[in-house]
Amino acid sequence: IVVSFEFTKKTLILNVVDDGVGFESSKGKKGIGLKNVISRVKKLKGTLEIDSEQKRGTKVQISFPLDIEIDGHPKTNVLRKTTQEV
Repeated sequence: IVVSFEFTKKTLILNVVDDGVGFESSKGKKGIGLKNVISRVKKLKGTLEIDSEQKRGTKVQISFPLDIEIDGHPKTNVLRKTTQEV
């Protein structure tokens, strides 16, 4: 698994790529984990792209604007200030 973060002036991009078994994304079946991810990405006004193919792995890309407002509160550059090394 390769996890990477990319910053532009206005966007944080998270990429997660693996070379695992993959899945058929055309089936449209969404488990609770994926539903939670979709919900959180929407709340942060982001975008989610999933590219997967059986026996070829999966790539997930999530992009978030860095200047957003959540529940009426500005969150300017919050993501820049809260990043940490794990």
